[in-house]
Amino acid sequence: AVGAAGALAVFAHVLDGTSTAVGVDVLGFGEQTPLSAAIMHFAGSLPTEPVLGVGWLFVLVKTALGAGVVLLLAEYVREDPAEGNLLLAVVAAVGLGPGAHNILLFVAANPAGF
Repeated sequence: AVGAAGALAVFAHVLDGTSTAVGVDVLGFGEQTPLSAAIMHFAGSLPTEPVLGVGWLFVLVKTALGAGVVLLLAEYVREDPAEGNLLLAVVAAVGLGPGAHNILLFVAANPAGF
């Protein structure tokens, strides 16, 4: 029912989660958002941290939240496609904005590394 708009919304949150994880685990950036930092701090206390780093849990949480919101909006998209798809566009923007910002920040901070 959600079609491409739903897929874009989930992709946007996967992009945000993955770019954040790469920034923290690979490039050594810090996380500014308190809730995201708390998730990564918790992941750092797990026995998986030496192997997987701390960003993996954030990617999992962002993916689950994005998919969960899309699933919750599916019925609304069926009932009112115009408004439902508009809401999905907002959900996608909430993920695409920070994800694109992360990628641009990484390129600007380390242009020779890419």
